[in-house]
Amino acid sequence: MSPTLLSKRLKSLEEAGVIERRSDASGRNVEYHLTPAGEEVAPMVELLGVWGQRWVRNLLGADDLDAGLLMWDISGRLDADRFPAGRSVIVFEFTDVSGPQKLWWLIVDGGEVGLCLTEPGYDVDLFVTADLRTMTKAWMGDMPIKQAVRAGEIELHGSAGLARGFDKWMQLSVFAGVERPLAAGRSSPSCAPREALKRTA
Repeated sequence: MSPTLLSKRLKSLEEAGVIERRSDASGRNVEYHLTPAGEEVAPMVELLGVWGQRWVRNLLGADDLDAGLLMWDISGRLDADRFPAGRSVIVFEFTDVSGPQKLWWLIVDGGEVGLCLTEPGYDVDLFVTADLRTMTKAWMGDMPIKQAVRAGEIELHGSAGLARGFDKWMQLSVFAGVERPLAAGRSSPSCAPREALKRTA
């Protein structure tokens, strides 16, 4: 989202008492933290995320796919401990996206992860190429990453070590383990049909 929209959203959350502004240790930068009210509402937000992953994941149209949101989520879940010492630079390219959101740079250095939308001027260690829907499906756990790589739906070029560990350091969405709903007419494996319960009562 644009800086203006982000500022507006943060201000609204602050006015609602969900977040608060704090200065960092240097006193030069501002950080946002959840208030007690924000902490209390967090489980409800997580439940909505689980509900959406279970029931709405198959309804995503092309207009619902968002490269920026996907890359922001990926950067927040990246396992920096699985990277070699020094700086590593990974470029994600979405083949079906045009404009400034086609290319994204992830920079891992000293345990810190940075996300750039413009070329940062460093040598690239690994190129990751896929269409946006494929990468989204892999991120959400609907397509095994190794399977997508073997099938050529996700291409990895560059550092052999980073490529081998791709499915490890790119940890999936926190909602990737949410199971799909049971098909209509099927009973849960842990439950007996109501008719059977009546017969045994």
